[in-house]
Amino acid sequence: MVVYMTRGWSAAFHKSPTCEALQSGQKQVVRRGGDAAEIESANIQTALGSGRFPCLVCLPSEVQ
Repeated sequence: MVVYMTRGWSAAFHKSPTCEALQSGQKQVVRRGGDAAEIESANIQTALGSGRFPCLVCLPSEVQ
């Protein structure tokens, strides 16, 4: 499974680059004067292995 995450401080990964939580986080960064982090795709095993966790909005069934 391919997931999406930012290179920023967020530790969540997402089902889609258009996840509302991911987009909301990017907008918050910009509103505060920062630059939105690049969104990259990765294999879910890679995301989990790097300490990331599933998004509570777009992957709620994956959260345990």
